[in-house]
Amino acid sequence: KVKELLAGHVRNRALFAVAVNSALRAGDLVKLTWEVAHDDGTNITLRVLEGKTKKPRVIPLNAEASQALRDWRKVCGSEYIYSGQRGALTTAQWGRMIKCWCADAGLEGQFASHTARKSFVRIQHDEFGTSLTTLMVILNHSTPTQTLTYMGRMADDVTKAYGHSI
Repeated sequence: KVKELLAGHVRNRALFAVAVNSALRAGDLVKLTWEVAHDDGTNITLRVLEGKTKKPRVIPLNAEASQALRDWRKVCGSEYIYSGQRGALTTAQWGRMIKCWCADAGLEGQFASHTARKSFVRIQHDEFGTSLTTLMVILNHSTPTQTLTYMGRMADDVTKAYGHSI
């Protein structure tokens, strides 16, 4: 629903597409510069140093996110991929934007700047069957428990296990 809402907005579509397809933390997302976006003609790969962990990450964007970023690059006049009138977008601005988009799309719930990262993880796990180990690597988590807790799944999985008859 949000993607449909943003279809006519080049920057916002690129922001949402990269956010929901990269699992970047909000602080890392808003600080992206064009210098870290490497386009091989097929896909764009982001090479970033995470702000929180100080670990390098290589993120090969899928075709949809790559194209949205290419479309935005054609008209963006800033060194920052996501900029406003005063420079790089802030995490607070990003948080307000995602809340507004979700409300305008008629989605219910609480949304924040971290929504895209958590959505990536939940959808990868639930819809695509991406393994917990792979998600741990993507998120730079050190334990499966950390990733399950992050996903809000630990309590659900424990309750579900106790519900099985043996």
